[in-house]
Amino acid sequence: MVVNGQIAESPEAAAAAMVALYPEGKAAMKRDMDLIREILEAVEARTDRDAKPLAMPDRDELIVGQHLHLLYHAGFLDGTAFAGGSKPYTQILVQDLTMDGHDFLAVLKNDHGWPKLKAMLPPQDLARMSMKVILDLGTASVTHWAKQKLGLS
Repeated sequence: MVVNGQIAESPEAAAAAMVALYPEGKAAMKRDMDLIREILEAVEARTDRDAKPLAMPDRDELIVGQHLHLLYHAGFLDGTAFAGGSKPYTQILVQDLTMDGHDFLAVLKNDHGWPKLKAMLPPQDLARMSMKVILDLGTASVTHWAKQKLGLS
């Protein structure tokens, strides 16, 4: 099997590149922007900055863990990643939001950012957009609104 353009030397190395599928053949996770917002809000609301796992009792632990992994690698979370233990995913000990994390959350929380995008675009279109595009569009929308409020447009 080829992994990152190289032939894997062992089945274990090859398995690291495999996508987890549910029995019916669907991917185990689709990115959920509402969950991303919940995670970023939960991190922002913390009263300490100790690196620790983020618990969201009303959400599936595996899905939350995978979204934390995405946010960490996108540069929105400051913390430590480690593999192993009893979890089937890389765990992220979250310390805080990065500056990019704060900026992205500001767009998601602003009524002229994410909610406006959700109202104007169908979910399947939003699901195909990168977080960078969502951030750029949300920022542009908030900027346009702010300029109008200030009489600058």
